[in-house]
Amino acid sequence: MTIHKSKGLEFPCVHIPFCGLPHNRQSDIAWFGTRNAEGSLIDDFVRDGFDKDCVPPFVPLSVGKALEGTMFDSRYKEIVSEKYVDRLNLLYVACTRAVNELMFYYTPVKKIKSEQLDGTSLPTTDFLLANAFSVADAAFCSNNEPLPGLLAPLKNHVDSCDLFEFGEAVDHKAEERKEPMVEMPAYYSYDNEGIWEMSRIEDLEDMERPRRRGIVLHSIMSGVRNRSDVERAVRRRAARGFIDDDEIDGYIAELSEALSDERVDEWFEGYRRLLRESTIAVPTGDGVRNYRPDRVVWTSQGTIDVIDYKFGEEEPSGYIRQVKGYMRLISKIYPDVEVRGFLWYPLQKRITRV
Repeated sequence: MTIHKSKGLEFPCVHIPFCGLPHNRQSDIAWFGTRNAEGSLIDDFVRDGFDKDCVPPFVPLSVGKALEGTMFDSRYKEIVSEKYVDRLNLLYVACTRAVNELMFYYTPVKKIKSEQLDGTSLPTTDFLLANAFSVADAAFCSNNEPLPGLLAPLKNHVDSCDLFEFGEAVDHKAEERKEPMVEMPAYYSYDNEGIWEMSRIEDLEDMERPRRRGIVLHSIMSGVRNRSDVERAVRRRAARGFIDDDEIDGYIAELSEALSDERVDEWFEGYRRLLRESTIAVPTGDGVRNYRPDRVVWTSQGTIDVIDYKFGEEEPSGYIRQVKGYMRLISKIYPDVEVRGFLWYPLQKRITRV
């Protein structure tokens, strides 16, 4: 999991595969003020003959070393320091999730730069570790008796491969079971290499906003059985961090309005059976292929309706082929029941019969 999602949790053993405190990327953008505390233009602008009315109060710039020594130098160093503290706090959270064992991996720097030693440059992870272990003394220990070897220099715990080990490995033993063992019935587990591709909502940070919004709306709708479930489904996504608090009311209003359409009554009220994003596993020659329609409803009219939500404007032929594929699968399972397919555009109040 990500470090952010681990907050408040703890585990017997924690691995941090990519541990470090990298410098800012050139792609980081920040806003820099063009006025001083009195509201006047920074001296550099005045010296270069800029008209005050032509210079905006803030300008967006890439946070990089090119700003050192410029008129934005002090603000640049402040931003770098803030980001560094944020990453340091994040590293602290990661390391303190462990109860018994902590293993983290990073690339050590063979030579510590003089800038780190005199404090003019932000320290790297390996420098922090080396410094912490080399200067530790009794003042850093709790009132309890310190662990044996805690105050030993870092170099005493590092081997020729730069592997640092401290403490003893924990011997994990299975808990004794007093109840009798029961034979488990045979079962078959299908392999699906693409199973994690279905968890699209976990990758929201790397997606553009329109696509992100569509995936969030799909996720909300997966938690809606009836019209009355909209608010609860929205607030659950907000509690998981997928929706900001100031977006909650907007999502509730939009989806409530969409579900008020009387044409969708039988999909959300009075149905006989409902499946929400349930996987249909189909055996193939080389394994199993999974299909997951958004909503399958056994209506009071006796039909089985397959509904696929679409939160964009387009209607490519691929959408229609996808729904027809769902319909064929369900028709094979229920050959004597009429299966109907629909593309539903909730926000546009548009329904396309397939």
